[in-house]
Amino acid sequence: MNILLGYKRMLGVVLVFLILVSFFWLQRTVYPSGQWIEKTYPQDKSTSVSRDIKVSAQWKEVRNNNVAIIVRYKDEPNEYIPGGSWASGHGVAFKPETEFKQGKTVLVTVIAGQKKHKFSFTTEK
Repeated sequence: MNILLGYKRMLGVVLVFLILVSFFWLQRTVYPSGQWIEKTYPQDKSTSVSRDIKVSAQWKEVRNNNVAIIVRYKDEPNEYIPGGSWASGHGVAFKPETEFKQGKTVLVTVIAGQKKHKFSFTTEK
């Protein structure tokens, strides 16, 4: 009987430990964009944005993990906008090969490790 109680107590301690480790891991890897993005250019939901711009996002802290920037038109969600992208420990940027299309909503997804941030803007008409 005492052995069974010992195993139950040990199992309880292990479960609490695993829950705490999982909680702290999730806090480091999955949290709202506003907590890790310093700023974006253009700002989210901007309108009448110049068609000849560089899109960018800056981190609040230096990040050296895998980063990506995905840029698409809202009405063409399966098509990537061709262009060049740059990344550093401080952020990521994208410049389209040609000007953005006139009067279009552009969707931007920034990825850094397991974190994602989405924003959009509409170009000038």
